[in-house]
Amino acid sequence: MTDIETRLQTLEHGLRQWKRISIALTLAMIGFAAVAAAPGDVPDVLRCRSLEVVNAKGAVVARLENLPKPLGGDGGWFTCYSNDGKLKLRMGAEVGGDAQLSVMSGTDNTDSYVTVNASPEGGGQITLNGPNQAPYVKLAAPPGQAGKISVSTKTGKAMWHAGP
Repeated sequence: MTDIETRLQTLEHGLRQWKRISIALTLAMIGFAAVAAAPGDVPDVLRCRSLEVVNAKGAVVARLENLPKPLGGDGGWFTCYSNDGKLKLRMGAEVGGDAQLSVMSGTDNTDSYVTVNASPEGGGQITLNGPNQAPYVKLAAPPGQAGKISVSTKTGKAMWHAGP
């Protein structure tokens, strides 16, 4: 197995784990909403700008929020953190319609290792990154264009490219 195949397999395994965690947290939030909507003296709608889930130590492990434009756009975002506060998963959509899913596993909150983007115009992109956001593998289909695949070395030097 090549180095890229091994890394891809490791990333896919991590992505599956974070997918399970995000599903569990989403179900927990749905359960919370169902309890909040129980008969009694409760409002029909729970409205807030941010909802946080904390662990036993009080550290935020999940957040549902509306990010301001300078931090990613005016839209809804769901974010998960590790127990030590590192950003691990972010998914959401901006008001303009762009959607994104990012899985992080670096020591820095900016290291995104798997990113999936979708555009309302029909385009999309999947990127497997190395440290410091260096793209190793990129599958892209810009709106109205043919798809393309790019593979790069750890230093960012192009190794292989297919498409326009």
